[in-house]
Amino acid sequence: IILSLLIQILLKSFSINIFGSSLFQKKKVLVFIWRMSLDRLLTVDNLNKRDITIQGEATMCLFCKIENETLEHSLFMCKFVVDVWNACYR
Repeated sequence: IILSLLIQILLKSFSINIFGSSLFQKKKVLVFIWRMSLDRLLTVDNLNKRDITIQGEATMCLFCKIENETLEHSLFMCKFVVDVWNACYR
């Protein structure tokens, strides 16, 4: 549910041209949203699912160093990321 809400927000922002007018930039945003919706972004969690093992502190979120790095944490739950989202939509 949270992922679909973020996709809707990003697509709405995309449609009002918040990311600039470059076709290359627009394609990159759409590819990111597409990969995010399929849970294909390269987080530690997804690398482990592909039998690429990362051990130790490298499994923790790069920003907060509190939680394991998953798609949901990296885009929605991390305190640092939440602050960035809030700053973008003020």
